[in-house]
Amino acid sequence: MLTQSEMSFIRRLTEDYWFAEVQEPEFMRIAAGKEIGHKIGDMVDEKTTQLLKDCGKFTILHQQSGGAAASRSMGDLWVEADGIYNPVNIKAGEYGKNGQPNLVSLKRVLTALADCLIDSYYLLIMKIGRSDKGFLPHVYFVDMLDFLDYTVFDSGPGQMMLKEAHFLPRCGCALRQGTICATARPVRGGEGRETLRDP
Repeated sequence: MLTQSEMSFIRRLTEDYWFAEVQEPEFMRIAAGKEIGHKIGDMVDEKTTQLLKDCGKFTILHQQSGGAAASRSMGDLWVEADGIYNPVNIKAGEYGKNGQPNLVSLKRVLTALADCLIDSYYLLIMKIGRSDKGFLPHVYFVDMLDFLDYTVFDSGPGQMMLKEAHFLPRCGCALRQGTICATARPVRGGEGRETLRDP
């Protein structure tokens, strides 16, 4: 599994990128109006995947033997640590609006864990908030296996889902205690940023 410093690297890289990106006219145009979570989902997924892939330090796309990206992969990216590649699932939505997004097939995760193919399942969550000064990204990067109490299982599609209404406040509490890798930085105009204490 990733070390705390590796998790902090990925989270900070993502956070710094999106802190600038949400100020761009293209993002403001896409995010204008209601239900911005649906509008920005694909954009956040694609740009964050490319950002982490290009950094070349920890991340690779999950590929088939021929080199093509594997379809219906457990993760948007795979992150290597100690010779094991673990999936990273990127999620996006509007801050303050909580739902139960699909995460992954429970059967696939249990099989991969039982076969010792993975030892973690990472969630990289971007929640975009609005303020009187514009948009503000809230970035969370956690191992889902540490937060199983905040997931549910739908036997119909066989999917694990995240109970955001319970999970995100718990992340905020753990962040204040300095125990997980998550953050949100308030916009301070020309005065720079005020940072929360890193875990």
